[in-house]
Amino acid sequence: MVSMRYLSPIALLLALCLSARAETDASRFVELTNGDSTLLVSVETGKVLSWSALGVDNLLWLAEPDALTNPNLEASRGDLGGSCVYPIQEKLMHFVWGKEWSAEDYESLDWKLVEQSATHAVVECESVPGLGVSMRRNIQIDPEGIGFSIVESAERIAANPFPITLWTVTQLPVPEGLWLESMPVLEGRRYTLLGNRRYLNEASIVAHEGTVAIDFSTVIPGLKIGTFGRQLFAQYDAGLMVITGPYVDGGSYPEGASIETYVGEDFVELETFSTSTHLQPGETLELVTRWRFAPGEFSSPDAAGLLAPYESDGGQTYRDF
Repeated sequence: MVSMRYLSPIALLLALCLSARAETDASRFVELTNGDSTLLVSVETGKVLSWSALGVDNLLWLAEPDALTNPNLEASRGDLGGSCVYPIQEKLMHFVWGKEWSAEDYESLDWKLVEQSATHAVVECESVPGLGVSMRRNIQIDPEGIGFSIVESAERIAANPFPITLWTVTQLPVPEGLWLESMPVLEGRRYTLLGNRRYLNEASIVAHEGTVAIDFSTVIPGLKIGTFGRQLFAQYDAGLMVITGPYVDGGSYPEGASIETYVGEDFVELETFSTSTHLQPGETLELVTRWRFAPGEFSSPDAAGLLAPYESDGGQTYRDF
């Protein structure tokens, strides 16, 4: 190590700036790793911003990659990438916060790190105005392999008339193939259209035995659909991304779906939902979501045998790999 007293004034100033930068970055992010993959979690926003494995710098999508290195950026606040959680469905946000798109109010809230080890971190938002809940994310990277899980929880801390739905949104680069599990919950319906009909080209939604798939050669960016299911699949050159959430048989899913996807110009969103639940003070709602990445090429999840059979017994089983 070179002693600071032998540096020129300019070099000394640069060294101090770099030191401050390192401290800033360390205070903003938590790194979790198991040797096979690495997660980078933003402390101030509660988001997972980076998931690296197999020589890929980031399996997730970021609109501003500089958010990982530039202390002047606010760690991708807003709808700018990574994986995050919301405490209420999009269609109710207007009634809670009084704006057309009120996620900005929620996304401006500060989170804090409350627990950390080499393979897990717990971040917390103490209060969400308008909903009377506190939020917590328990992020755990798998002991080995390429995967992680998050236990999302919302605790009601004050009486409030609005129901709570835990909604995870993971933004990814546009894949080669995308499938949503589609279980026979509603007779005659394979999927629910959730966005504007002007983005619907029915030919771009292809039904398979246990899934519906997106045909990216014909899809119109802006499409959003959902299904009753537990698993979403995205195929890339490096392998298959699988995101799994629970489906609760008989649970309340006001949007007519327990998993959803949105297709943008430069990214897609894969989303999981808890049931919609009205919490009393002191009650907690949880949602467990799992992310896995399997190297290799898969023609479809059905053909690869990745789907577990649906049984009307709570419907929370899935086939891992």
